[in-house]
Amino acid sequence: MSLFQYDDVTHTYSYMGRVIPSVTQCIKLILGDRYSDVPKSILKKAAVYGTRVHKILEDLEDGIEYRGLNLYEKNAVEQYKKIKDFETIEKEIFVNYKTVYCGRVDGIGKNIIYDIKTTTKLDVDYISLQLSLYLLAYDEDNYENYTGYVLWLPKRDAGKKIEIPLTGYCGAYKMFVLRDYQKKIIKDTFQALHTYKAPCVVAPCGAGKSVIIATIIKMFTDKKANVLFLVHVKELQEQIKNTLINAGVNANYVNVAMVQTQVRKTSDKTDYKLIVTDENHHSLANSYVKIYERYSNAKRIGFTATPIRLNGGGLGDVNDILIESVDVQWLIENNFLAPFKYLAPSVIDVDKLKLSKGDYSNKSIDGSFKKSILGDVKKIYDRYLKGCKTIVYCHSIEHSEVVAKTLGVTLHSKIDKYQRDRIINDFRTGKVNVLCNVMVLGEGFDVPDCDAVILLRPTKSLSLFIQQSMRCMRYKPGKQAIIVDMVENYKEHGLPDTPRTWSLETKPKSERPTVRSQMCINCLSVAETIKNPCQYCGYVKEVQENTIDVIDEDIEYRDIKKIKLEYIPELSEVKNIQDLQKIQKAKNYKPGWVYHQAKIRGYL
Repeated sequence: MSLFQYDDVTHTYSYMGRVIPSVTQCIKLILGDRYSDVPKSILKKAAVYGTRVHKILEDLEDGIEYRGLNLYEKNAVEQYKKIKDFETIEKEIFVNYKTVYCGRVDGIGKNIIYDIKTTTKLDVDYISLQLSLYLLAYDEDNYENYTGYVLWLPKRDAGKKIEIPLTGYCGAYKMFVLRDYQKKIIKDTFQALHTYKAPCVVAPCGAGKSVIIATIIKMFTDKKANVLFLVHVKELQEQIKNTLINAGVNANYVNVAMVQTQVRKTSDKTDYKLIVTDENHHSLANSYVKIYERYSNAKRIGFTATPIRLNGGGLGDVNDILIESVDVQWLIENNFLAPFKYLAPSVIDVDKLKLSKGDYSNKSIDGSFKKSILGDVKKIYDRYLKGCKTIVYCHSIEHSEVVAKTLGVTLHSKIDKYQRDRIINDFRTGKVNVLCNVMVLGEGFDVPDCDAVILLRPTKSLSLFIQQSMRCMRYKPGKQAIIVDMVENYKEHGLPDTPRTWSLETKPKSERPTVRSQMCINCLSVAETIKNPCQYCGYVKEVQENTIDVIDEDIEYRDIKKIKLEYIPELSEVKNIQDLQKIQKAKNYKPGWVYHQAKIRGYL
């Protein structure tokens, strides 16, 4: 009996009795379920017809022609004969990539790989990834020499032979095979578990956290050890379950639970050997701590891109060692993340922002926006992002709905799941180019690939800033992501690739690194250093020399007269009314601003 097996009934592949993900499952893991909003009855009919046509065409390649075909089947055969202008070397061939995934490709020609589609519409992104994975498994060494095609045979239309761009070799390979740094993280984590109770793994957005987590959990479940996986957002439960199943994890030994639910399940006496916490920067909340105390014998691993609390505190109370590997800049340089351009046209008066529960209140954000905000957002989109798949991050449902009237479609928690799935699918397929959302496409959520993001929510949270700004940085050959920060978040947090030194300890404010970023006044690009001329647009900034010291010389002595340059304090540095007057004069605020600010601070 072969080590590889395929079950026609369950449509599952296995190797030595271990279930291996199919190419279809791998694609779903990366692109999400593209057809979740299509009724199952329609999908079943389409599958039956597609299977029938594939069988007819496969036999046709062997010289067998069917009689009694219906009108649609006859059309498929006729069109197939017209458009297929190359010889098939191998048909319906079983392929396997080092037991990572399996599948069956429709056909191989000389330096050609092709698939037959009978669907009404073509999902090019899906087909591109599908053919790339087949090719990687079939002929890894000659990957770059192949051209991909789809032979499209819809029921009612003429057939077409369409060239499909293949994912770059690295793109296909890196999606499903553990990268060296991922292997190192896993190795370091297990070594740490010998000595420590609760490691915290720092994995930047785009580092393949899901693959790392799934591999670690599988190592436990393969030994029939129970694992508790904690998430804080309901939408993530099914997504994570599917990820684990596709990775070959035995679901019988994993409990993917909402924190809010699990903390109340005092009756759960499962002997968990491992607790995995996603978005670990939340783990100091009381609900997490109670769960950790209840299952105190379990080892714990937390995963986060930003091991820091909203208030700047460390995670030393729940974790005992940090495990780090690569940073964002390294991921960009090695083609795991797309390079980005950061633009910062401001539509906000940050002086009007006020804190509530650690972050800016919605009321103060509303009051801080300039009256021209909608017009400004539209102008920026039309100038820099026209036609780009863009996600806009707003601070409230009302704000999102208003912006969506100008730009696109809104997505928020009050929209039911069916409609949300439909909207996300429309965005994925290109029917909708702009998604305005409020916290739906947040931490850990499977977001379709996009080219750009617009930040319209000011935040004190570094975690939130990183999650939102990096949503557009999924790697594609030749892609440059565009981040448009219209609320000056970069002044608080720097840029996505700003070097950061993490620690489990809470550092005093005086020891926290100062964020330094500069902006070109011509093209609005932001970088750690804007050169002169600007490295993005070539703008030459006029440099004016300020004379500080005036020297009068005499035979007897040298008299140095100092010209004092008036220092303009930041709003946070204000100590009296005089300081407020300096700011008002420098920024040309109305005189009433001084009175209002002085009243707030108790100077009057």
